[in-house]
Amino acid sequence: PMSADLLERARAPLRANYERAETQNAGWLGLIAETQSNPSLLDRRRQRRALLDAITPADLQAAAKRYLTREDPVEIRVVPRAAAQK
Repeated sequence: PMSADLLERARAPLRANYERAETQNAGWLGLIAETQSNPSLLDRRRQRRALLDAITPADLQAAAKRYLTREDPVEIRVVPRAAAQK
């Protein structure tokens, strides 16, 4: 399993994005527009920090064992557009 320190370093940018979105009008306007048709999004927005903080290294290890099997691996390559067109 990953260390608690590594997990915290992965969480920090997500928390920063959450905080930034809560201080900018665009984040709130987008949320309001979406909650008109899906009210549960507001509850999900309220809970997202707690959910993020509740994830443990053991949770990630269990998810990796469940979903990242060797049976039918998927390989994804991200390359610059120019290289992809050659």
